[in-house]
Amino acid sequence: EKPRIIGLVDIGHSTYTCSIMAFRKGEMKVLGTAYDKHFGGRDFDRAITEHFADQFKDKYKIDIRKNPKAYNRILIAAEKLKKVLSANTTAPFSVESVMDDIDVSSQLSREELEELVEPLLKRVTYPITNALAQAKLTVNDIDFVEIIGGTTRIPVLKKSISDVFGKPLSSTLNQDEAVAKGAAFICAIHSPTLRVRPFKFEDIDPYSVSYTWDKQVDDEDRLEVFPANSSYPSTKLITLHRTGDFNMKAVYTHPSKLPKGTSTTIAKWSFTGVNVPKDQDFIPVKVKLRCDPSGLHIIENAYTTEDITVQEPVPLPEDAPEDAEPQFKEVTKTIKKDVLGMTAKTFALNPVELNDLIEKENELRNQDKLVAETEDRKNALEEYIYTLRAKLDDEYSDFASDAEKEKLKNMLATTENWLYDDGDDSTKAKYIAKYEELASLGNIIRGRYLAKEEEKRQALRANQETSKMNDIAEKLAEQRRARAASDDSDDNNDENMDLD
Repeated sequence: EKPRIIGLVDIGHSTYTCSIMAFRKGEMKVLGTAYDKHFGGRDFDRAITEHFADQFKDKYKIDIRKNPKAYNRILIAAEKLKKVLSANTTAPFSVESVMDDIDVSSQLSREELEELVEPLLKRVTYPITNALAQAKLTVNDIDFVEIIGGTTRIPVLKKSISDVFGKPLSSTLNQDEAVAKGAAFICAIHSPTLRVRPFKFEDIDPYSVSYTWDKQVDDEDRLEVFPANSSYPSTKLITLHRTGDFNMKAVYTHPSKLPKGTSTTIAKWSFTGVNVPKDQDFIPVKVKLRCDPSGLHIIENAYTTEDITVQEPVPLPEDAPEDAEPQFKEVTKTIKKDVLGMTAKTFALNPVELNDLIEKENELRNQDKLVAETEDRKNALEEYIYTLRAKLDDEYSDFASDAEKEKLKNMLATTENWLYDDGDDSTKAKYIAKYEELASLGNIIRGRYLAKEEEKRQALRANQETSKMNDIAEKLAEQRRARAASDDSDDNNDENMDLD
C-alpha cells in the first residue's frame, strides 16, 4: 500500500514546526521535520505593538517603550486586534488610560498588517524546504497540507504557506485542540487501564546522539549510536570489555548544531557489580540502549556474559542405521551471567530538591488561598456596611432606639473610613473582627425584626387556619340544613298518600 504523504504545519504562539509524514492504515512515520523556534503569534503581536508605539509617540507624545506596564497593555490589545483582522478587513484599536491618564485610539487594516509582518513572512519558507530536504521529497510528492495552531488563522500567513507548497491547505483538525488530543491519545496507548485502537508511530531525532564510557581496555571509549534523523523508538545492543565498575554518558555528537544554551550532556549512568573471573583480564558486558517512544535516551539494563561449552547432537545422515549411536560436537555459547546495578543521573530533580519544591508550591497555594479568602472577607464587610445602613432607615427602623441607631451609624461610618484608608490592605483576621464588631449590635436589631416577622407569620397562619375552620363549619351546617329540608319534603308526601 502506497503511503499518503502529509505536510503538517504547526504555528503556535512562539514556535513554527513543519513535519513531513507518511500515513498508512494504523501507522504513521515522520520522514522529516524542521522548525523555527522564534516564529509565532507573539511576533505578529509585537510587530503591531511596535507600529502603534511609533504612532502614539507622534500622536499623543507618550513613549510606551519606557513603561513596561503600558507596553504590555498595548501588546495584549494587539493580540485581540490580530484575531479580529483574521475575519475582518479593518478594525478599530483603543486602550483607556495607557499611561499618564491618556486614552489612545487608532485603527488598522489587514493590508497594513501584511506590510508590517512582511519580514516575518519571508521566513515561512525555511522550515518547509528543510523538512522536505530531510525527507528527500519535493512539494509534488505531498498529497495534503494540514495546518494547526491558532496563528495559522492569519490569512496572509495561510497564503504564504499555500504558495510554498503550491496547493490549497486543509484544516480538518481542530487547530486549537489537535496537539492536546494527540497527547491524550498517546497517553491512552501507554495506559494499562484504557484500550484504544492500535496505532504504530515512528518519529525522528534531528540530532545525533553518542554514548561514551570509561576507557578500561584498549578499545574505543565513544560510539555514535543514534545518528541524526534516525527513527525512534529504537533499541541498540552494544558490547563493552570491562575490568570493573564503570560509568557511561549520553551526549549530543555535534554540539555546534544544537540550539543556543542547550547542554551537550543528556544523561549519566553508573554501573556496579562487574566481577571479572580470576583467569581473565576483562569480562564482556552487554548494554541495552534505547530511544523510547517519547524520544528520551535511556539504558534499559546491562549484564555480564560468559562463554560456555556445550555438547550439541549432530544430525545423523539419512542412510544411517537405526541403532547408530548419536554423535555430539562441542559448541561455544554466550549466556547472561550477572545483571549489573545501575544508577541514572538525568535532568530529573533529586528527591530532596523535588520535596522542597513541592513544599514551596503548597506554600504558594496556601498564600493564594489566603489572599482570596481575605478579599472575600473584605467584600463581605463592605457589603454588610452598606446593607445594614440602608436597613436601619427602612425595615429595621421600628426595632432600634434612637441611641442604638446613632451608635450603630457611627460605628458603620468609622469602619467604612477605616476600610477605604488603613484597612484597604489589611489582614483576614482584622476584617473578621470588624465584621463581628458591627454584627454584635446589628444582629440584636435584626433579631427583633425577625421575631416580629415571625409573629406576623404565626398570626397570619392562625387567621388562615381559623378561616379554614369557619369555612368547614359553614359547609357542614349547610349540609345539615339541606338534609333537614329533604326530610320535611318526604313527610309531606307520605301524608298526601294517606288521604287518598
